[in-house]
Amino acid sequence: VPAAPPPARALSPRQEIALVRTACGSDFRAYCGNVRLGGGRAVACLRANAASLSSGCQSALLGARGAR
Repeated sequence: VPAAPPPARALSPRQEIALVRTACGSDFRAYCGNVRLGGGRAVACLRANAASLSSGCQSALLGARGAR
């Protein structure tokens, strides 16, 4: 069983939407399509599915961790 990703710093709503749209759009639709944007829900869902995400989305999530 893969370990859960460590808690991440919160992104602003604008940063969250930009991340989802630019790097993780298809991953978001595939794994988190029923999740509403805002409140960190989209990024939390993507992180929960990190092992299944595309390499570009994984890289964006890792970069977002150190962004704040």
